[in-house]
Amino acid sequence: MTATNDTQPPLPPDPLARHRVITSGPHVVRILLVAAAVIGLGLATYMLGRSQGGGGLPKLSAALGPTQPEPRLPSYEDMAPRPAPAPPSAPRIEKKEAPPPPPRPPAKAAPKEDELRKKAMEAGVGGWSRKEESTTVASAQAGASDFAAAGSDCLVPPGTPIPLLTVNRVVTERGGIVTARVTQDVWDAGFACLAVPAGSVVTLDVGAGVSKGQKRIEVANPVITRPWPRNDTVHAAAVGTDITGAAGLAGSVQVPWVQTGLLIAASTAVDVATAALTGGGSLIGGILGHTMDRPLDKAAKDLLDRAPVITLDAGEPVLLLLRGGLKADDFRGR
Repeated sequence: MTATNDTQPPLPPDPLARHRVITSGPHVVRILLVAAAVIGLGLATYMLGRSQGGGGLPKLSAALGPTQPEPRLPSYEDMAPRPAPAPPSAPRIEKKEAPPPPPRPPAKAAPKEDELRKKAMEAGVGGWSRKEESTTVASAQAGASDFAAAGSDCLVPPGTPIPLLTVNRVVTERGGIVTARVTQDVWDAGFACLAVPAGSVVTLDVGAGVSKGQKRIEVANPVITRPWPRNDTVHAAAVGTDITGAAGLAGSVQVPWVQTGLLIAASTAVDVATAALTGGGSLIGGILGHTMDRPLDKAAKDLLDRAPVITLDAGEPVLLLLRGGLKADDFRGR
């Protein structure tokens, strides 16, 4: 005998039946936030419209964005063709009459040959007039001029450089002389008289007394000897300089730095050895300390106080600047 289930199956829910919805906490919070946002937006819109005056909604729309104009149908006047713009008027060019040229001065007649010769003789060389010769001589005799007459037609003015080239080697430790040869002809102020020809010999005295720190050779007493056929000499008032015109002859300076350094090192070693020997109270150390340090210290002091040695090799270019005017005769004359 079989058992039968008398239980009826559940019926489907009725869609028309009303159900009670129970809201939870998060749903309530969302609803409150949406309500607060709507209320805040409304208050802001109201306050903005009120600040702009009456009629808040039109002012608010104008503030939020530009209003679009209402569309208007084109009229017959708008569709009519517009006339073309008139072309610009051409600029007018006014012709100005040129002023008449100025009248030419009347041409002078050419001077005669006698008048030109007379003016040239009166003007002389360089614009100096011979008419004033008597006046100038009279004023010079009366002592009105500060210039002293040189008394020579061949005068080399002061400050003239005479280029030289050394012949011998010079060492200031013993002194001596510098022999040089003139490399260019020396003329007078007017380039009409050859005073000192190229190849002339110049001698200058070199002193042996060189002070400490000196770097240039001092020369004095220059003597110029002209070659054959004159073979004459003159003691010129001049200064020996280097190629740039600075007084003195620039040479190589020799200082005994190596010897001085070795003596100082030896003296320091002796002092250290003396201190080591005398530390224990030795009699030999005291004797050696008092006798060995003095000669080394004295030799080092002598080297430090010694004047440097300046050397000038042969073939060095130098200058002889004339301190005063050099009176001479033309070397080419007899």
